[in-house]
Amino acid sequence: MSNEDYQEFVGLITKQQSSYEKIKTLQANYKKDSMSRKSIDYLNKRTEALQALWDEFHSNHEVLKKYETIKRDHDYFKQSIFEVTRSMFNETMQSMNQLRSKLVNEPGFSSASNPMTPEIEITTHFDTTGLHQHIQDEPDRQLTKLLRNQMCNFNALERAVSKTNLDHLKEKWQLQDHLNILQSKWESIDKIHWEIKCLNGLENINVDIPVWGPLIVYLLSSKLDDITYSDYLKIMKHPRELPDLEEFMEFLELQFMTLESSRTKKSGVKHNYSTNNNQHKGYNNNKSMNFKDSEKWTKTYHASLRKCPLCKNDHALMQCPNFISMDVATRNQTTSNLNICKNCLFSHGGNKCNSTKRCRTCNFKHHSLLHDDKLKGQQSRPATSAAAERTTNHINGEQEILLTTLQLKVKNKEGDYIILRALLDQGSQVTLVTENAAQRLNLPRNKMNASVTGIGTTRGTSKGMITLECKSIHSDYTFKTKALVMSKLINNLPNSNIDTKNWTHLHNIKLADPDFNISGPIDLLLGADIYSDVILDGVLKHNSDSPVAQQTKLGWILCGATKHFNCLVTLTELENITKFWEMEEIPAEPKSTTKDEYCEKYYTETTERLSNGRYVLCTLTYGTKAAPFLAMRTLQQLAKDEGNNFSLAKKALENDLYMDDVISGHHTIDTTKLLQKELCKLLKKGGFILRKWSANEPSILKDLKNEQKSHNNEFNFKQQEFSKTLGLAWNDASDTFHFNCEAPDNKKNAAYTKRKLLSEISKIYDPLGWLAPMTIQAKLLFQKLWSEPCQNIGWDEKVPDAIEKQWLKIKFELPNLNNISLPRWINNEYNRIIKLHAFCDASEKAYACVIYSQTTLPTGEYKTTLLAAKTKVAPIKKKTTIPRLELCAAVLLAKLLERTTKILAEYDLRVYCWTDSKIVLAWLQGSQNKYEKYITNRTTQITNIVPAINWGYVKTSENPADCATRGLLPSKLVNFSLWWEGPKWLKEQQNQGLIPTETYTTKEGSLTNCYTTNKTEPTTSKNELIDSLLERHSNIDQYSHGQCVLLMPREKEGQLSALNLHCLK
Repeated sequence: MSNEDYQEFVGLITKQQSSYEKIKTLQANYKKDSMSRKSIDYLNKRTEALQALWDEFHSNHEVLKKYETIKRDHDYFKQSIFEVTRSMFNETMQSMNQLRSKLVNEPGFSSASNPMTPEIEITTHFDTTGLHQHIQDEPDRQLTKLLRNQMCNFNALERAVSKTNLDHLKEKWQLQDHLNILQSKWESIDKIHWEIKCLNGLENINVDIPVWGPLIVYLLSSKLDDITYSDYLKIMKHPRELPDLEEFMEFLELQFMTLESSRTKKSGVKHNYSTNNNQHKGYNNNKSMNFKDSEKWTKTYHASLRKCPLCKNDHALMQCPNFISMDVATRNQTTSNLNICKNCLFSHGGNKCNSTKRCRTCNFKHHSLLHDDKLKGQQSRPATSAAAERTTNHINGEQEILLTTLQLKVKNKEGDYIILRALLDQGSQVTLVTENAAQRLNLPRNKMNASVTGIGTTRGTSKGMITLECKSIHSDYTFKTKALVMSKLINNLPNSNIDTKNWTHLHNIKLADPDFNISGPIDLLLGADIYSDVILDGVLKHNSDSPVAQQTKLGWILCGATKHFNCLVTLTELENITKFWEMEEIPAEPKSTTKDEYCEKYYTETTERLSNGRYVLCTLTYGTKAAPFLAMRTLQQLAKDEGNNFSLAKKALENDLYMDDVISGHHTIDTTKLLQKELCKLLKKGGFILRKWSANEPSILKDLKNEQKSHNNEFNFKQQEFSKTLGLAWNDASDTFHFNCEAPDNKKNAAYTKRKLLSEISKIYDPLGWLAPMTIQAKLLFQKLWSEPCQNIGWDEKVPDAIEKQWLKIKFELPNLNNISLPRWINNEYNRIIKLHAFCDASEKAYACVIYSQTTLPTGEYKTTLLAAKTKVAPIKKKTTIPRLELCAAVLLAKLLERTTKILAEYDLRVYCWTDSKIVLAWLQGSQNKYEKYITNRTTQITNIVPAINWGYVKTSENPADCATRGLLPSKLVNFSLWWEGPKWLKEQQNQGLIPTETYTTKEGSLTNCYTTNKTEPTTSKNELIDSLLERHSNIDQYSHGQCVLLMPREKEGQLSALNLHCLK
């Protein structure tokens, strides 16, 4: 770039800054001014000024575009300042135009310069001259066009008005206005509306519009912006022919409708807008451009004007019912297929997404509708949400040793790097940073309530969490991590300066901490997640008196030869609580990610097998999250390699593994014995020896050695590594499930803090929801601790006595659950029909669902078994109606039923769903377009899984899900037969027919009557009425008379005449 070009570039940048600031100021003043000031004159002046500023800004930008290839790294292009400014312009212009239209349409409209339109007395003689004169004097041209257009559309007025001059006047007005609009420049897309109105008006006065078509299309399309014009070209049916006016006007009408219905959502974005650091020699750095402060901006209207790319209707993709009803994996796949941005859910080609919105769940850069909890990369806690953690920090060191210190470049708020000294430790589960270092970085801080316990009873409290962007002092290697802010981490390291002159093995290597031997403060403690990422092969060791050097991506780190420093930081209560809520969720099918595919490919390419059958691979430390994958994947590989000779064992290995246990079986003893032998042979080929065998039939294990058998007749299902408040086990002798709970200590313990109470609640293990009526009480207590007046209670503060008493009452009754025994076998012999009866219900506190299996015994009797249940607490802050909670319960039931049917897919299943809400049944049976979006989305989700025909009504007194919404104490739950066996009629022969075919209607939640509540009643079908009449009347005349009475219009009164009967027949 020549010096002359550069000066022009700098001058244009300065002008753009000035225009940007003026548009920003105009927008701010407009928002700040009161409504009393915003008259028509005020709006006209502001729109003219705004349009002039934008024209100048747009013109300068067109010149700047020629420099984009040279200065594309300049902040003006990198931060998309043109798009941000355009968003401000469009937002402000749209707001002012909407306000102007509102003022014009208000009764008694007037402005500072507009006299109120005088009343015109409509008589049999219409004074068109008076009206025309007043319209000609009307300064507001939009009102003129509106009145003129209306005159062209009401035929009744034309009958009352003399046509002597009116047609000529109307045609003249229409032509005049139409040509003015064609020649004028659009201030906003709102002008589309007037364009369509004027063309409709011309058509009403018999003007041959199609003759002018190509010319009109050319004039109007030339005023479209690039994105809208591109969209028009895409919808053209015959792009190589002259444009069709009707096609173009349909496109404009859809654009206008979309604009009218769209709701612009605002989001904040910060722009540190400065010129490039590599300044030209002739440019003064003091004149660098700075678009400071946080700007409020919106997406341009072009995005909201487009049709939904999925269903082609007039709404955004994020509002599409079809898209919302999909599962997360399908949504992600759909956006990929449609080439849609996964952050803003709009299509902007290859351009960088300007949206600063992030996922509300994980704070990653994707739309919240695309968040998948199963993706490993998203399992980190949201940076924006306040969390509560307890960390225990154990530091062990009795003598002077060298610890693994290093130096890092850490980016501050301004984007500059500062050097911090860190301690790297593979035993720490979190990263910590000192308050002093956090203040030096001046990074945004998220609220975080965390307690850190050190040696003895020393305790500190976290002061928040920040996100660090770190870089090696030797290379370009960078990484990001989240760190808890603490007042102080540890004393200076090392304790004193160390003489290193005899450590010759450290010469000529790049140390991660060049000042490792000089005592100094520690700013940062890096956890095990960082350690595993940076560690490399390569160790240097000199002698027992010198430290060991380990190569990393950050340089060589050193540690003492006599003792290794270990800072163990554990997250206890929060991890337990998280697992409790994860267990209460209905598990979703795991979806494969790019990282999963990479791991699978790496395993396949690098794993070898020896001649003795064993698999050779690099194992991980037991207990790490990745370790189970290698074990499970190797067993699957063994089934793939050797399973063709062991069909039963292969199927068991692929489908019946639970952690490191094979839980399988068959319908006959002989087949089960064969399965057991095949499993032993198959696994032996891979070097695996099965032990701890147990079975509900002793003869199955008679051929096994004693050391291969389990000496415990109970199998305890593993879950958390911590002790259980309540656990689940299977007894092989009785072939039943039961619960294990030790009697609590009756001695008066210390007062219950929030931490202690939540910790005990989270240790309840009920994976299938069999104890849902009891666990819902624990959930409600959990909810109370996060609502008024308990939400401000600290983690280590005492909870209110009322809550403590409620929990203690539940806790001391938990041993009663040891008396519960549930059969493992549900009488599901192979190829036998299994009927699934699912019930759902809701109350003000919670909603729930429960599923029962119904099988036929050889005696012809019916056997019902509780399979699974789930509960959810109702929201406290955003209270909703009972019918809506009932609908949420139906959604929960559908999800649980979908999961259950997949597990039992090999059987012949018949599904029946029951609810005691007739309103929900009416919603399920009704038209999807009839009700509010909230209802439509959920009914669509339900009926996609369970058709409406499979739903029926059940009385509340016979609905087993009812008790799970209100709660039962353990002592009452043990003998509550409605919960364990379902309603009595499930076992009765006469009630085994199909669900009654009743039709339900309601106005609750409808779009036209969403504010009313109506009683919902079943409607008898016409066929039932006809059958009833035929049963009552044996004479055809009497039958016809009765039918005519039913079909007679309501407004008719009196006796039926012969003519009436004849007509109705």
